[in-house]
Amino acid sequence: MVKTIVDYQISQPLIGTTTGAILIPASPSAVSLAEFGLNVTSAVNDVVIQGLVGITSTLLLPQLAVKVLRDHSLVVFAEQVNVTSVNSVEDVPIIFTDINAPMGFHSYTLTVELLFPSVTTGAFVIGPITLSGTLLQ
Repeated sequence: MVKTIVDYQISQPLIGTTTGAILIPASPSAVSLAEFGLNVTSAVNDVVIQGLVGITSTLLLPQLAVKVLRDHSLVVFAEQVNVTSVNSVEDVPIIFTDINAPMGFHSYTLTVELLFPSVTTGAFVIGPITLSGTLLQ
């Protein structure tokens, strides 16, 4: 079945004028990194989400949760990331399809949070930060 690209959006990082590293907060708090919106006009659709988050650890080897939320609450993608070495830059790729998203306008938000926080774990987002979506019908 042939699908047609109906809409495409790319994020603008939500960090505003902040420069440098972004501290990743302990769960259940999370930091929102990027967001975009798509208008779904058909009940049969695929929203293809792609992104990338660059992270680094400062202490030991933290575990992180990278999530994409639809409409600021429904988790449509989640991945647990285990940082493999201290002070190294690790890029976390994101690619998935939100199949048959409900009709209407939807915002998709990229978040990250520190799982199992302790005084010996810490991590920062240092970039790149990208998030894009393609609506196929």
